[in-house]
Amino acid sequence: MKNIFLLPIFFFVHCYLHAQTLEADIGLSYSRMEPLNRMSNFIPSGNGIGLDLMLRPAGSRFAVGLDLGYSIYGRDSDRQVYTFEDGSKADMDIVVNNNITNFMIGGRYFLGENGKIIPFISAKAGYSRFGTNLFIYDPDDFDHCEPIDTELLLKDGTFLRGIGAGLQWKFSEVMVMNLSADLLMGGGIRYMSVDAPIRHEHHHSTGNEVEARFINTQTQVIHKHHVGYVYQSAVRVLDLRFGLAYRLSK
Repeated sequence: MKNIFLLPIFFFVHCYLHAQTLEADIGLSYSRMEPLNRMSNFIPSGNGIGLDLMLRPAGSRFAVGLDLGYSIYGRDSDRQVYTFEDGSKADMDIVVNNNITNFMIGGRYFLGENGKIIPFISAKAGYSRFGTNLFIYDPDDFDHCEPIDTELLLKDGTFLRGIGAGLQWKFSEVMVMNLSADLLMGGGIRYMSVDAPIRHEHHHSTGNEVEARFINTQTQVIHKHHVGYVYQSAVRVLDLRFGLAYRLSK
């Protein structure tokens, strides 16, 4: 499975050695992650960004490349009294961030060669990482650029595969627009959700509650803060993307 990530490199070397004109699309897109099946009971939709690099010989209908995605599907913020190591205390913003990171390689086959708008089908494979991080910020730091403390509450991962389709619109020699939808499927995974969707509140009973603990070093009193529930299911996600790509040619 690890060797599959070398495919874009072999593809590029092959084109270079055979002196083919190579086109490279470097894309940035908005990503909307919609959980499906059992997973939709426990986590809401996610929003994030997608990055991709697709390589293909000029005139070819087939492209291959790398695909990266990052989405946040849940965020909870609360203000708590935080005790520092020297015993001083201050109000701090406690932020819990639930996120998904996908590392994949993929291929696209374009169902046409000419025209402004060309449909394509796609397939991809790789690895998906689900994580939940806790951040502690100074409320006086307006943009929350640097947390004063962080903690990884939960992480898990699984191999991922996907199939999809989309449209590519070429509106200049160096700029294209992509619209795509991919069904991503993976194995069983443990993940955290701040709160399950309202329509499935009764499913809270199937998840284990997680609380972060903050200790007052002077009184040794432990303050608990609810940060979500842990669930387990197979990965089933619909990844909807809309973005732009800059085209380079060798």
